[in-house]
Amino acid sequence: MRVQRTLRRLRAFTLVELLVVIGIIGLLIGIMLPTLSRARAKANQIKCASNLRQVGFELLNYSNNYRGWMFPPDLGTNMTVPGNPSQTDYSRVWLTHVFKNLQPPNFTPAIMVCPSDQEPADHHSYILNDHLKYKKIKYYTKDLGGWTPSRVVLMGEKVSDKRDYYLEVIASNPTEFFEVVELKRHGLKFGSNYLYLDIHVDSITPEDAADPARSIDPWDPPRTTGPS
Repeated sequence: MRVQRTLRRLRAFTLVELLVVIGIIGLLIGIMLPTLSRARAKANQIKCASNLRQVGFELLNYSNNYRGWMFPPDLGTNMTVPGNPSQTDYSRVWLTHVFKNLQPPNFTPAIMVCPSDQEPADHHSYILNDHLKYKKIKYYTKDLGGWTPSRVVLMGEKVSDKRDYYLEVIASNPTEFFEVVELKRHGLKFGSNYLYLDIHVDSITPEDAADPARSIDPWDPPRTTGPS
């Protein structure tokens, strides 16, 4: 009996040993959580980039049928029902026209929502660059004021609580870029995703995305307004 009691004492954990084990487990969790968080952020950034790429293909398909325009030039800036401004006329939302292949028609398709965007206003996380309409830039436009299609932003990520569908050209508000464009959706390291005129997608850090050396509004190509 005395031998059995001795063996039980040897097999049992002391309170100090238990606390040491709990401390080690806590330390391991603390080390792993940032890694898991970064992995989740990267996965969301990749999914978001995939969404933008799919939207880009839809916009390109639209341009093939509408003389090179990447999106309906005048749809989305005023979407209220005439005589009833509290209601939205979704026939005036560009998504309804570009995503015609969706059955049933859907002005809030899943590919318009970034997985890192928790509460996107009007169920969309992305915003079109209205400078392209203002400067009559189409998919095949060659004169971009010295820029290449791979530098001209077609679409980017918007601030969650903004309902905008376009980054508009507003002479009285040249800072709209900083009000509606989300520069760090995926954190300071990954920044945000951008879809370009050549339909490639890239992520840019907040500093590079808002580089004032590009222009006052980094989405504004230097091309002057001219014939299409």
